[in-house]
Amino acid sequence: MQSKNKLPSWTPFAPAQPLPISDAHLRDMAKNLNVPIEQLRATMENERRLSNIVINSRYQVDVRDADEVAGWPKMKWLSIKRRDRAPIGEERFRDFQRIKNELVGKECEAVELYPAESRLVDTANQYHLFVIIEPGRLFPFGFTDRLTQYKPKVGNAVQQPHEDAAE
Repeated sequence: MQSKNKLPSWTPFAPAQPLPISDAHLRDMAKNLNVPIEQLRATMENERRLSNIVINSRYQVDVRDADEVAGWPKMKWLSIKRRDRAPIGEERFRDFQRIKNELVGKECEAVELYPAESRLVDTANQYHLFVIIEPGRLFPFGFTDRLTQYKPKVGNAVQQPHEDAAE
C-alpha cells in the first residue's frame, strides 16, 4: 500500500474485474443499511453487470453511461477511488483532469456535484465526475479561456509543483 504522500508513477488504464465481495462483508453491509441480504446481493450483482472498470497504478474507475435527462447532453459517470482506498489528497484536481482526459476526452467537460443533503452519497473514499461526452460541448458556467502556470511561485501566486511540467 502506498503512503498518502507518495503515489506510484502514472500508468495507462487497463480493463479490470470488480473484486469479489465476501458473504461476511455482504451481511455486514445489509445489516448496516437495514436491507435484506438477498436484496443487497441482487442490487450488487446488477451493479456489477453495468460496471466497466479500469485501473492504473493509482486509481480504479468505474466508467458508465450516466442516466439520460431530457434537455441535457449525453454524459459519462466516472466513479473514482484510489487503489489503496486512501482519501485523495492534493493530487485530486490534476489527477481527475487526467482521468477525464484519458477516459473520455481532452475537450470534454466534467463536473463534480456537491448535492443537496437529501441526495448526499458519502460511504467511501470514492469520488464522482459527470462528463459531457461530446467534445467542445461546454457547461454554461466556468472559465472561458485556458490559463495554466506550473512554476512553484510567480509573484504572490503559489502553485503546487506539477509532476509533468512539460504540458
